[in-house]
Amino acid sequence: MCCSLWKSRCVLIAIAKPHVTNRKICPLSSIFNFCETTQLAGSHANTTLVQLINNSGAKYRFVGLSATPGADIKSIQCLIDTLNICRIEARTEDDPNVKKYIHHREEEVIIVKQPNVVKELDNKLSQLILPILERLRSETKNVNMNPSIQQRLFYDSANIKPFSVMQVQQEYVKCSGGDHRLDGQFNILRDLANARCMLKEQGVQMSRMKLAESTHKHYMHYMKDTPVFQSLMRDMMIVASGVSQQEEDNLDTFENNPKLSMLVNVLTEHFQRKKAIGQSTRVIVFSQWRESVGGIVKMLQIHNSEMIKPAQFIGQASKKAVGKKNKKGSTTSTSNYNTGQDQMGMNQAQQQRVLQQFNQGLYNVLVCTCVGEEGLDIKDVDLIVNFDTQKSAIRSIQRNGRTGRARNGRVVQLLAEHEEKKWVPILPVICLLP
Repeated sequence: MCCSLWKSRCVLIAIAKPHVTNRKICPLSSIFNFCETTQLAGSHANTTLVQLINNSGAKYRFVGLSATPGADIKSIQCLIDTLNICRIEARTEDDPNVKKYIHHREEEVIIVKQPNVVKELDNKLSQLILPILERLRSETKNVNMNPSIQQRLFYDSANIKPFSVMQVQQEYVKCSGGDHRLDGQFNILRDLANARCMLKEQGVQMSRMKLAESTHKHYMHYMKDTPVFQSLMRDMMIVASGVSQQEEDNLDTFENNPKLSMLVNVLTEHFQRKKAIGQSTRVIVFSQWRESVGGIVKMLQIHNSEMIKPAQFIGQASKKAVGKKNKKGSTTSTSNYNTGQDQMGMNQAQQQRVLQQFNQGLYNVLVCTCVGEEGLDIKDVDLIVNFDTQKSAIRSIQRNGRTGRARNGRVVQLLAEHEEKKWVPILPVICLLP
């Protein structure tokens, strides 16, 4: 019976490439298993593959499996429509047939108090933001916009987020018949709001870096010459560099970036506890910014090199960055991938080397961007530290899922003071879509 079925059925095991040619696929009865159903949307290759299967005349059944089927109802419905799914089954960590395969994961939130100097810099950013915000409120209040989007412009200035500013800008342009006269003001507000978020979540140096980048944009030409902006940049440089005459690109001191200090405390306590019981352990620290990853690695190396052995793990360099010349005219190298001194990117060979050395124990702390959220199966990872707030439910599940695999794990979320009100804990859910 099994032999006859095998001869009369088609089994296709394939990875969809970005470009799928139009051809007839599997004319016989088939079962297709999509292991990552989140990639069945838009113009992704998997979506094209489904369309080709539909057009082939084959009798088939789709089986989809995903831990994170979608960030919202709309995206999940798109997936259901694409695969013509007729039944959905969901499993949570508490379900009996799932619970026996997973380990306990302790989750902890640590609120980090902001120093007075950061609060003073935040007040200066507020002085720059408020006049622009008031003008945009006045200019857009009589435009027939989506109320839920327009209302985001009327939040307290401290709660204005870059993404919200972009949404209001797009809605204004659409509802005003293509009026782009306020684009410059929206763009300035977005950059200032981004710097404010960086100041609270990543520290003074990252905030100053982003503001310095924005000064090269044409819409910031008049803003960068104002006394308030120049005073802000001077103060940030002094705070980031410290009171001594150090190089301008030095990192924040612990006093001015208490998150780094707290991170060292969390890691030191973890390794001391594991050492006391003679257990090998690994830690992954997540930060969404590549520059922040490099800074964290440097600071960990400086302040606790004996117990904490960090390495960075970041994505590959963009084509624009490859071969980029430095001030001396030489090509920038990524050979010092373990020191955090280069944020241009790591090639695949470097990534694999770091992972191998992390597995072997040469490094025991992996500081990474979103590139480490998927595909890392390292059993000895007992601690995940989220250095910044992750607002995506899917990415939070992926981050936290790096621990608790071979044994019980722990997840620590570092939040800047006052950010805890905006942070909502996300419960991981495993969904099966047969």
